[in-house]
Amino acid sequence: MQKELLGPFLFRVIHTVILVAAITSTLSAQQTDRLTPLKPPVTVNIGTDRSSSDAGFFVGVAKGYFQEVGIKIKLVNFPSSTEMLPMVAVDQIQVAGGITSTALFNAVTRGIGLRLLADKGHNLPQKPYDTIVVKKELLWDIKQISDLKGKKLGTASIESANEYLIDAVLAAGNLKEGEVKIVVIDNYSNITLALMNGAIDAALHLEPFITIGIQQNIFKRFLDLTEIIPRAQLGLLIASPRFAENLELSGRFMVAYLRGVRDYVNTFLYHKNDPQLYRIMAEYTDLKDINLWKKMAVPGLNPNGYFFKDDIEKQIQWYKDKGYYHGNIDLETVTDYRPVNFALRHLGTYDYPLPIE
Repeated sequence: MQKELLGPFLFRVIHTVILVAAITSTLSAQQTDRLTPLKPPVTVNIGTDRSSSDAGFFVGVAKGYFQEVGIKIKLVNFPSSTEMLPMVAVDQIQVAGGITSTALFNAVTRGIGLRLLADKGHNLPQKPYDTIVVKKELLWDIKQISDLKGKKLGTASIESANEYLIDAVLAAGNLKEGEVKIVVIDNYSNITLALMNGAIDAALHLEPFITIGIQQNIFKRFLDLTEIIPRAQLGLLIASPRFAENLELSGRFMVAYLRGVRDYVNTFLYHKNDPQLYRIMAEYTDLKDINLWKKMAVPGLNPNGYFFKDDIEKQIQWYKDKGYYHGNIDLETVTDYRPVNFALRHLGTYDYPLPIE
């Protein structure tokens, strides 16, 4: 008798679960629809270095996502994220993004008033955006990390996430400080030239220069950095305190931003081909070759907004151990996930392969 009743009972349970899921999905869509735009529209200044990790900004602007929530975006170009920090502190720039560095952590410590809002870049497994490359002539000599001993390794900066990554790679090969000569070359195009003319033997390089260099048979990828340091947080979305505190503004901003990030993830990670995405990236960045956008690795951007807090804690300790940073940061105090949580209440969560919180 119990077995006869079990079938209908399970059917009713499954039916109920499906119905609840459908209602939840509908409510999520309705919540997004009910997000009234700001009136009058509010202008938000975004600092950008035109890198591909700014994709959420670019897609959100090009597809009108910011406009839909009553936000006018002004993109302000900077040579690097370091120059953006003082402008964010005084609210001349409300939002910016950039590489983690001594400059960022020192700025926070000095009370400049920055808030960490969201992920702005991490490497994806098996297709890292930046990694170690080795010039083709040395491929037979450098087969494992320990073979880098005595070699010259180029990088665009030190006292930053770049050096943090290099340090992790060398430690994985049991190489001590000084056994590899680090050469700072402050321009990625010049890193490729240095590999061509033999000034360096290997480099921490990034896209699109990696794909271009491989196509030109200058160097090859040496390893997948995510095998060495899988949860490296390379960039952060930062904001002025005044902007972050205005949740009606910062929350709507994050809704539009994450919609742009999700379109980007759909195209570049899940291959849901959207030709418009390639055109947008070519228009807003310095890489104008649409076909190259279809081939190269891109920085990981979390469509749910969260960043690797555990890795930021490790980085802070690393900066201290290296003698680059002498302050103390309460990461919980300077992290403000309220805009992200606001956005997720309206957008729902996205099934992303990396568990980031």
